[in-house]
Amino acid sequence: MLMRYSQSFPWRSQCGTSLIEVLIALFLFSVGALAVLQMTIGGFRVNDHARGIDGASNAARSRMELLLGLPYEDLLLIDINADGFAGLAAATADTADFTETVGNYKIYWNVANNPPVSNANNTKTISVIATWSDALGQKQRLAFQTIMVRN
Repeated sequence: MLMRYSQSFPWRSQCGTSLIEVLIALFLFSVGALAVLQMTIGGFRVNDHARGIDGASNAARSRMELLLGLPYEDLLLIDINADGFAGLAAATADTADFTETVGNYKIYWNVANNPPVSNANNTKTISVIATWSDALGQKQRLAFQTIMVRN
C-alpha cells in the first residue's frame, strides 16, 4: 500500500499562506522600508548641508573679492573697533567691523592692520565670515582670510 504524500503530511496539501507567514513577510518588508527611509533622510541632510556651504562660500567669496578690489585706504577696510589681530579670531556678528545680510547668510568681516608682519605698515589681514542656520536649526560658520598689501 502506497501512501500519498499529502496523507502523510497533511499541512503540505494546504494551499496559500498562513497568517504567521504573512506577518513575518510584513515585518521583513517594514525593516527594509525603514532602512531605505533612513538613508533617504540622511541624503537630504547631507544635501542641505552641502547647499548651505556652497551658498555661504559664494557669498563670502563675493564679499572678499569686492574688498580686495577696493583701494587700501577705503572705509570698508578700516579696523573700526581697533581689536586688531585678536578681532580676526574672535569675530562674531556683534564684534565685527562690518556686517551685511545676503539671502539666508549673515556676512561679516574684520580687518586687522599689519598682522602677521609686525614691522610693516603696508599690510592688512581681512577675515570674511559667513554664518547661517541649517535645516536642523544649528548655526554653521565658514571663514575666509587673506592678506592685502598696499600698492
